[in-house]
Amino acid sequence: MDKRQDTKTIELCCLLAVPVSLLLTVVFAGMVLG
Repeated sequence: MDKRQDTKTIELCCLLAVPVSLLLTVVFAGMVLG
């Protein structure tokens, strides 16, 4: 398996995980407060 491809996939997951976690936090806070 190509190691560079694996690293690229991990970087992509990290890039996606940041906005997704922020979105989940906002949604969760909205449910708790609202």
